[in-house]
Amino acid sequence: MSRIIRKLHLSLVLFLFLTLAACSNSEPTTYSSEPQNMQQNLMNEIIPVYDAEEQLIVELEHYGAISQTDNGFIYSKLSANSDESNFEMEYYHFDFSQNQSTKLGTIKNWVYEAHYDTIYSDNHIYMLITTGNAYNFDETKNYLYDIDLEEASMSATVLENTSVPYNSMTLTGDKIIIAAPKKGRCCIYEYDIKIKSIAMIKEYLFDRTINTGDAIRHISSDNQYLYLLRLNMATEANVKLYIDVYDFDFGLINSIDITAAVSEGVTNTDGANIELRQLVSHFFVNNGYVYYENFSSTRALFELQPFNIEDKDSQIKMKQVADFDAGFFKAIDSSNENRLSVYFEFFENIIYILDTDARQMMQHPFFVNEKRYSITYMTQNSKEDVLICMGYKHPSTGETLPDRIYAVNLSELH
Repeated sequence: MSRIIRKLHLSLVLFLFLTLAACSNSEPTTYSSEPQNMQQNLMNEIIPVYDAEEQLIVELEHYGAISQTDNGFIYSKLSANSDESNFEMEYYHFDFSQNQSTKLGTIKNWVYEAHYDTIYSDNHIYMLITTGNAYNFDETKNYLYDIDLEEASMSATVLENTSVPYNSMTLTGDKIIIAAPKKGRCCIYEYDIKIKSIAMIKEYLFDRTINTGDAIRHISSDNQYLYLLRLNMATEANVKLYIDVYDFDFGLINSIDITAAVSEGVTNTDGANIELRQLVSHFFVNNGYVYYENFSSTRALFELQPFNIEDKDSQIKMKQVADFDAGFFKAIDSSNENRLSVYFEFFENIIYILDTDARQMMQHPFFVNEKRYSITYMTQNSKEDVLICMGYKHPSTGETLPDRIYAVNLSELH
């Protein structure tokens, strides 16, 4: 799993770091339920899924990221028609209650999936997916995919005026708000999941010739507000990060300067401004807690105190939950309102659970019988189930063990 995730990110990140800006009309080909092609593509891996007692649940042929649903998970694999220069990605839903996989569809010329912002709602999965030429992002198209799990089908809506695969989104009621970057600007879209319509509602501009302006680095929401993480550069040396807080009608409520809180996690102080300018891979706000993770080395998990966003004159303090290094990650969460927020340290055996109501962080060790395995990736759903991806690589010899996944409820951690 860790090998695959890093491979998916590598080519994209190399391009993204060269692009400071934060931000086609033909539909990609999709097919609904078809018999699974049993001919394995050698670029896939066979990955076993176990329960907390280490009983084998299923073995899957798999490539890419995993997104949890409330009764299973979405996974993908490369079809037998794929090769190193042309990916044809098949998507499946594994249902624990039925112990079987259902094919959802196929995406040709697949380039990238923004797995960090997948949304699960009302038996639908929403994904941001890029297709086209992986070696030239000017020849790609970005889509919002709606996966109907009940109908086992996929449909796509094109994101106009976008040329960069890095997109982020969040759910507010029956609307999906999408931050879609393009060189020199970022468009904010609103997608109505009921009537399946999309409209651009806001635009941010950045002058790449003199490196000044505003760029949206990511987007988040909870059951109260919509949050836009905004990079502002008045000059090359004057770099700030803000959380712009909106109501669900996109009325601005407050702008909170979080530059100092994020800067505490910057390890390379000589390049602090450059680090703050990096593209952001994960941004999460819920019940007064903020998690920030960029594509470089900075991580921050802090609490806004007091969490009185609507009082623009209040002095909001930012209390760090703990000090973490570049190996600290938040579990990918397809729901944005979970009371418990799950974190882990890459290639360690510790799971952190942040209770946003009790305002406390708990630590739980997680080991399996083969003690060399450690955590490489995690996801969670709204029922406090987690998928724990584990792997092993010897630091000197390079010896590896096959990746595996554990399906565990948080109540089973001790």
